[in-house]
Amino acid sequence: LAVGGHPDAIVFAAGDLWVANAGDNTVSRIDPSSGTALGRPIRVGVDPGRMVASQSGIWVANSGSGTVTWLDPTTGQVLGTIKVGARPQGLTLAGGIVWVAASSQPGARAGAAAGAVTRIEARTGKILPA
Repeated sequence: LAVGGHPDAIVFAAGDLWVANAGDNTVSRIDPSSGTALGRPIRVGVDPGRMVASQSGIWVANSGSGTVTWLDPTTGQVLGTIKVGARPQGLTLAGGIVWVAASSQPGARAGAAAGAVTRIEARTGKILPA
């Protein structure tokens, strides 16, 4: 099954498969019954990788742009792009919160923080205070 360049992650949500394509900064939506792509690939941030799904959306970590993209699980539209300020490498969902683990940017100054965990409210896409 052909998808975008360099598929890096896959998640099941809203009855479909969602594939993060790191090579062309997109997410493809696939019908699991037929194996066909649904619509055009969705443009997200740079180097999308890890993904997690909630009732309110598909969450995509874009390690190259330091962002998390929030996609509508029904329409596939981008609901928001959340700047996490580092290279998001891991995502999980717990208690209605999207937890994002991010390492420091390459070339960060000596002594800079090695990374951080950001919490995003899944219902609203708002970053929660530390």
